[in-house]
Amino acid sequence: MKLDKHFVRNLEIPFSKVMPHGGLKELQELFNISMHTPRQVLAGTWTNEEIVKAALKTVTDQRDFLNRFLAQFPKEAPTQNGRSQHLQKPVQTGG
Repeated sequence: MKLDKHFVRNLEIPFSKVMPHGGLKELQELFNISMHTPRQVLAGTWTNEEIVKAALKTVTDQRDFLNRFLAQFPKEAPTQNGRSQHLQKPVQTGG
């Protein structure tokens, strides 16, 4: 798969929505480049497959970390609308 600017630009969910805090700085330091470069690459303005692969690894590592975090909590049975009870908004009662 070619991870060029056209591919990145056409992602349904862009990198900007999933990169963890500090992710761009991490890429900047990893490749010894300006902060502008990873921003442009991950926005699909420029092509740099190595930066895209590194960003994808950052997102994957973050996902794995979050999955490990969430595994610490007991699983709750989903309710009718598919959301766990602890995610439901409190029911307002008249009074």
